[in-house]
Amino acid sequence: VNAEWAVKVATDRLLAVYAEIKDEYLRERGTDIEDVAKRLINTLSGNQPSRWLPQEAIRVTDQILPSIMVEFNLEAVVGLAARAGGRTSHAAIIARSLGIPAVVGLGEINGDVEAGLPAIIDGHNGVLIVDPTNNVLAQYQQRRTENERLWCLVRDRTQLPTETRDGVQITLRANIELPSEVETLSQYGAQGVGLFRTQYLFLSSVLEPPPEEAQFTVYRQLAEACGADGVVIRTFDWVEPRTHPCDYEPESNPALGLRGIRFSLQAESTFRTQLRAILRAAYYGPVRVVLPLVSTVTELRQSRRLLQAVAQELKTEGMPHDEHIPVGVMIEVPAAVMIADVLAAEADFFSLGTNDLTQYLLAVDRDNNRVAYLYKALHPALLRSLKKTVEAAMAGHIPVEVCGEMASDPLYALILVGLGVRSLSMAPKAIPFVKDIIRSVDSQSLQKTVARALELGSTEQVEELLRHDWIDLVPGLCEMEPVGLRPTRG
Repeated sequence: VNAEWAVKVATDRLLAVYAEIKDEYLRERGTDIEDVAKRLINTLSGNQPSRWLPQEAIRVTDQILPSIMVEFNLEAVVGLAARAGGRTSHAAIIARSLGIPAVVGLGEINGDVEAGLPAIIDGHNGVLIVDPTNNVLAQYQQRRTENERLWCLVRDRTQLPTETRDGVQITLRANIELPSEVETLSQYGAQGVGLFRTQYLFLSSVLEPPPEEAQFTVYRQLAEACGADGVVIRTFDWVEPRTHPCDYEPESNPALGLRGIRFSLQAESTFRTQLRAILRAAYYGPVRVVLPLVSTVTELRQSRRLLQAVAQELKTEGMPHDEHIPVGVMIEVPAAVMIADVLAAEADFFSLGTNDLTQYLLAVDRDNNRVAYLYKALHPALLRSLKKTVEAAMAGHIPVEVCGEMASDPLYALILVGLGVRSLSMAPKAIPFVKDIIRSVDSQSLQKTVARALELGSTEQVEELLRHDWIDLVPGLCEMEPVGLRPTRG
């Protein structure tokens, strides 16, 4: 047995584990392992692929693998397209952070894409157009010119304060997954990190959870880099536990099973290790911790007791730490909305996770094309749930932040401000556009429109109200095609 075969056998065993994972995000991490294995086999066999690409090239492949990011000159790449994969794949996330349009899940492309043919990649609409007509090419060139003009305008204003025309200040933070993304915060005008997803730390350790020191190093780097603006670290949200070292039975519906804080409280050793690392990192800069998928106040109380126990351990060991870090809860299930007043009495802050809240509230799998048309962020039930949560936070005198995808869209951001939210966290590159919109509006006008929207009974009525009221309030808003007013795509 040669070395190449040994690598292949070991990789196939590991990939078989990933292939059984139901959660799309976790399952696609298997492509990262496959990519590393292919590169290792190529190196062992002496078969190294060419790294040359012409200028302004669109790379078309079966899958967008992470190695593409390091094997090719990214200055020459203007787009990435793949027949397979999803928007949650690791490489797709990296592509977005680098500002490279990426289209995945194209399926079978008719015929072979001939090298050298002109093509258009539309990451906004998920389209790859090969050998476009002159008219289509002219349309896209005009759109590109206009997008570049708009980007230059908002980029030049990123360092301006984020406040409405009547002086209401809004805090805009960044959602990040990779520690390297923290380097872009000042570039886009982010005020710290509003959500650091810790999944990638665990996904890189398939056979065992990452050790305390490895986690501490990452959390400390974030705390120091964010400075006084601080960072919010979400504890691990494991959707599919079957590949975890803890021996749990596979679940038929992991999205409704042992995930989030439920998993952490049962896998206490893993949870304590993460809490130790977070408390130690908090010694070097402002850190807050937020608990995902909380549905009972008991879960919050149990987590606090564990945090206190861990802090006592660190104190006994003489380990530098900060035991007084704020503890918040993610409001992302209907149960948490209904008991928001109870949670507000014991939590230090709320973080609204609108992605899961929309999915659970409307009973819609947002990754299921058959029912995706029902996933509506302007549904009256969701708007009223958001309002109820904001009111509970205000009554409990605790901050409420939104870290879901709603915050990244200019239209939705205005709705959230109109609901009384004063802190939004989003993808870093969305911050300049959201900031620019907020600076152009009056908060009182937003509140009046949102108050009327809360009285309506359908998504269509809400959309029509916003078109009517805000086309004059924010000239050009509808032309920006906010997510809420775009046609649904399969």
